[in-house]
Amino acid sequence: MHVLHLAYFYDGDIASAESLLERYSTTTHFCASLHAEGVERVSVLQRFSRTTTLVRDGVTYYFVDDRLRPDLGAGEDPRAAHTLAAQLRPDVIHHHGRAAPLGRLSSVLPRRIVLLSQYHGGPPPAGRARRSEQRGFDVLDGVIFSAKQQAAPWKAAGLVQSRHAIYELMEGSTYFSPLPREGCRRRIGWRGDPVLLWVGRLNPNKDPLTVLHGLAQVVEQLPDPHLYMVYHTEELRSQVQETIRALGLAARVHLVGRQSHRALPQLYSAADHFVLGSHHEGTGYALLEALACGLVPVVTDIPSFRRITDGGRLGALWRPGSPTAFARALLNARQRRPSRRAIRQYFREHWSFPALARTAAALYARAMRRKVSGR
Repeated sequence: MHVLHLAYFYDGDIASAESLLERYSTTTHFCASLHAEGVERVSVLQRFSRTTTLVRDGVTYYFVDDRLRPDLGAGEDPRAAHTLAAQLRPDVIHHHGRAAPLGRLSSVLPRRIVLLSQYHGGPPPAGRARRSEQRGFDVLDGVIFSAKQQAAPWKAAGLVQSRHAIYELMEGSTYFSPLPREGCRRRIGWRGDPVLLWVGRLNPNKDPLTVLHGLAQVVEQLPDPHLYMVYHTEELRSQVQETIRALGLAARVHLVGRQSHRALPQLYSAADHFVLGSHHEGTGYALLEALACGLVPVVTDIPSFRRITDGGRLGALWRPGSPTAFARALLNARQRRPSRRAIRQYFREHWSFPALARTAAALYARAMRRKVSGR
């Protein structure tokens, strides 16, 4: 089997192919795991500002400079990338990003090649953008979601059709692992019982205000709760600060702000619970990182989080937008929390890179059989 991962878009500030692989490390780790788990040939085709080829961990990376914008303007044709994709003759193309260019790609591919696209979050486009995406979806054999329930709005929009196969596969994973809790707390100066950790943007979708209001409801029912909030965008920072003051939480909520990615394992390891108020997520990388470090999650009951937490068995789920639901879930999680070892073991078995690679390899094989049978 030859699997080709295809990405049309890239960040324009990246100066070298090596830097791109470092920034998009989820792709490199996943593809390396695919090869390690027995997929005979794994390739990555990435549009970029220069043309070069690299081989790393058994995976061949093809970078194609077509002199077009990093984000591909409307109507731009990445012909050079399409020509190379056809020449490589993979069995499966696993696409990431907006689907619009796939219509042109399909016209140069042998019909036997399976064409799959992975959902990476956000609502279906509307208007002209939807019509452009439709051309890409029309040529797909299947669509990959972190959880199948995420397909519903795409079906309603007419983009995912009855002939499409729908598959489940997480977007990525992490190599984080837990560190000794007390040592981490001493080094970074955190305290609390329990210590709650937020890692996410301060925006309406992540909904920090609901979490703060819910925490205020249970402060007196917990020994000494402290919430530490890590974030790299702060659209709601002023509202968060005002809410903290209004609820009398100034001594218990700590706005940590931006932290480097390499610092995060120590922060996760210092906490007892991971909390987040998301209304929508493509996957939830921070939640996966938290599970990798053994935290008990208290997160919203949305499709991707439901699947990641085994329906809430690993912690507690709550209805988005409801402070009371968050408060109740936090108390429930405190009463029936699984051990860090059990959470870490579940992560290894289901969401680690090797586990995702095994799931993906089986997915590709099913998609190839389906293509051959014409179903």
